[in-house]
Amino acid sequence: MQKVDYFDGIASGNQMVSLYCNELGVSLLSLSNPSQVISFSKYGDCRLHLMHHKMVIYLNKKSNQFIIVNPSSNEYEILRKNILHATLPWYKKNRRIKTAWLIALLFCFILAIYFITVQLIPKIALKVISKDMEIAMGDKIFTSIIANQKIDQKRTRWMNAFANELRLSTRYPIKIVVVVQKEVNAFALPGGYIIIHTGILENMHAAEELAALLGHETAHVNLRHSLKTVLGATASGMLISLVLSDASGIIGTLFENADFLRTMHYSRVLETAADEEGMKLLLRNQINPIAMNHLMNDLKESNKDMPQAITFLSSHPSTDERINNALAFAKKYQQQLYLPKKTLDSIWLQLKF
Repeated sequence: MQKVDYFDGIASGNQMVSLYCNELGVSLLSLSNPSQVISFSKYGDCRLHLMHHKMVIYLNKKSNQFIIVNPSSNEYEILRKNILHATLPWYKKNRRIKTAWLIALLFCFILAIYFITVQLIPKIALKVISKDMEIAMGDKIFTSIIANQKIDQKRTRWMNAFANELRLSTRYPIKIVVVVQKEVNAFALPGGYIIIHTGILENMHAAEELAALLGHETAHVNLRHSLKTVLGATASGMLISLVLSDASGIIGTLFENADFLRTMHYSRVLETAADEEGMKLLLRNQINPIAMNHLMNDLKESNKDMPQAITFLSSHPSTDERINNALAFAKKYQQQLYLPKKTLDSIWLQLKF
């Protein structure tokens, strides 16, 4: 403790007191009785003035009590720093926030932007985009994607004949195009187009497997998965269009990113939902849902040396997980009677040979 001059604001002179500082504030103690506290002030209540190198500290903003502290005092620098820090305006204090807090705030800001652009904007856009608008959008995206592709016209005709034998969708006009492409792939566009590569046809072994494939891709259409996923991928570009309520701007953004759909990987939730909905579609057509399991097993086995080529199986859920899920689903209906589908088998032969 240090001795300092204390002016109580009443007497004309000063008295000597002991100065004691801690994290709470400034205490003045009687020299004759150190246990007696004459005055206590929080640092934030003090006012500091420098006068001829000495420090004058007013102990209360509303009173004239003050002490004079010499530069030689051990408490001089501690008092100065504590009072200055406690009396800084809030906007100056914020400049001194530790780096960790700044990083945390930046991280929270990035999360907020991510939520708005990837989660909120697509949900709003889904409400803005009507079914007719989605179909028109799909037509434009299809034209863009198919421009440099070779269409297998014969297989396309037979494929649509095969699809017409199934109850695929009551909401969207399902239109299927077969593209000459070795890549083992099939994908759905918003509004009803399904593009199938010849590479995936060559790796299938039964009409039921093709029905499973169409059921899976149709599920992506019916559940608007293609639209949801591409909206999420292009959300930042649609933000201004949504603010301006410009639906044509949304379509333009999607159109510019049309090729994204060809290599699009769905999330675990969406892919699992499409597998299950596809198997339900098989049941509605009186086809054993085990066909989905067979389809995935055949594709995996046929391309076991080139797993990267199986785009249809390259989704967030692992291939084995999807195979096991399909098997578990089919087991629940294994006692059901499934009649042969002669028409589908006949069309299947036209597609394969």
